[in-house]
Amino acid sequence: MPFYIRFGKVALSSLGLMMSLSLFICYIVSLQISKYIGILRSQAENIFLAGAFFGLFIGRIFYII
Repeated sequence: MPFYIRFGKVALSSLGLMMSLSLFICYIVSLQISKYIGILRSQAENIFLAGAFFGLFIGRIFYII
């Protein structure tokens, strides 16, 4: 069972919160990498998809730990 964080009447799943945070961080990192390398936007989207899967993996690891 996932843990829930309560904000008044709103309850957030901590697992979903960690996953969305890691996805957001990976999105920012992939944008910075694409700006640094200077690649096309379609390739940046591919990097973002890879980062999204990596973020899900990291979120799972932190949830297990």
